Amino acid sequence: MITRTAKVVCEDRPFPTRVVAVGGEDTEPHLFIPSSDDRGRYIALSHCWGDAMPLKNTKTTFTEFYQRIDFSRFPKTFQDAIIVCWKLNIEYLWIASLCIIQDDEHDWAVESPKMFDVYQNAYVTIAAAAAHNSSEGLFHPRPFSVRKMFSTASRNNDKVEEVEIFARPWNSQWHWIDSIGDGPWCRDPNPLDKRAWALQEHVLSCRILRFTAHWLVWHCRTAHICECRPGSHLGKESLSLINLDP
Repeated sequence: MITRTAKVVCEDRPFPTRVVAVGGEDTEPHLFIPSSDDRGRYIALSHCWGDAMPLKNTKTTFTEFYQRIDFSRFPKTFQDAIIVCWKLNIEYLWIASLCIIQDDEHDWAVESPKMFDVYQNAYVTIAAAAAHNSSEGLFHPRPFSVRKMFSTASRNNDKVEEVEIFARPWNSQWHWIDSIGDGPWCRDPNPLDKRAWALQEHVLSCRILRFTAHWLVWHCRTAHICECRPGSHLGKESLSLINLDP
């Protein structure tokens, strides 16, 4: 569930200069230029471009993309991000390679400093954490499942509470971090974590939905929730990058 807090309001914000209107059953996606007064919700995509340039907007494709972009032309990560927009009923998606004209130095000079606002104002940021490039997508086969093994009882002050015990196969690449929130959590190394731009995108975003190779992870300013720990809900300090030292 997408949280809405009084402290961090990430809806009805100004739009970027350009967004992808994701379309639907009867309309193809296309580039859209909101007016300066428009307010609303859009999703931002955080992903690894890889060695090959993903589908991009250029001076040549500029007019065409404002009319339509055939869904089949999008690489897999872009297609999956559009599907997530459909599922969340969000009409607009920001993708850097499409919303900035890639062969226009002036457009890059104008738009790249706006990255701060793009991610800070996004309703949610989708992070293609496990993909090395734009062709690998968001959705990956699950190599295993987390299973409930049994329930036991735990005493909390004067109350006895039920505690559910879950288990999953172990992977030697995982490691545990005890320094955030109210307990350890499992960090699964992902290609996106090695991308310098991703640090900025993570810090600025008020909500992040991370698609890793093994599970879905949710970050916001009040919680960190991972499928690797069913029922997990870490506290207000759970976003380790929110309070970075200068």
